[in-house]
Amino acid sequence: MRLRDLFVCSFVAVAPFVANFDAQAGDELNSENGRWAYRTQLVLDGRSDKLNRMRLRVWDPHPDLDLEFYWEPTKGASLPADGTVNGWGTLTWRSRGAPRYGTDGIYSSYRGQVADGRAHGVGRLTRSDGLVYEGDWVRGLFDGRGSATFANGDQYDGDFAQGTPHGEGRYVRSDGEMFVGGFHKGKRHGKGKLSLPDGTSVVASWSHGIRGDARSAQWKPFGDGDEKVNL
Repeated sequence: MRLRDLFVCSFVAVAPFVANFDAQAGDELNSENGRWAYRTQLVLDGRSDKLNRMRLRVWDPHPDLDLEFYWEPTKGASLPADGTVNGWGTLTWRSRGAPRYGTDGIYSSYRGQVADGRAHGVGRLTRSDGLVYEGDWVRGLFDGRGSATFANGDQYDGDFAQGTPHGEGRYVRSDGEMFVGGFHKGKRHGKGKLSLPDGTSVVASWSHGIRGDARSAQWKPFGDGDEKVNL
């Protein structure tokens, strides 16, 4: 199954892999990839310690899944003046009509910073397919330093940019193969060390996923799609 069919955040929809992740980029990349989602709920105002009924909105990058969200601001957080979710809190996406209490129907849960209805800052995402990401976010995408465990059991720790490994990092596949080195838009790029499950290893240079000798083939660590992960 392609990751695009799995992520949020909600935004993560938090929302939420050229060897990228599953990300629908969000309206900052393509306004057709999502839409605003609205919900009227009781929210605790951290300034007055009173419950207020508000119409909230967050960015939904996967409207095709027909999920609904619930926002729980961190204690002490102020309410958004226009309903757009901002600040620290927990954003949960569930199957429509699923009970708010318990874990049944949860698609994803994001706990961290939110800005303009998207994961932005530092936060942790867990998704029902097994994806877990903790680290930096920019407008609903993995961006900065972070650590991810993917649904297939692979793990990546390092630099991200716009939802995909980009910079220096370590990628460990579920079969034990490990690559430590440079990445460019989700592909091995630059100098790195590849260690195989049988104990052998090689230090070489890669260019956009292809090793600099005639024996190698293009490497796609994130599955069969040119996707990325988004929230």
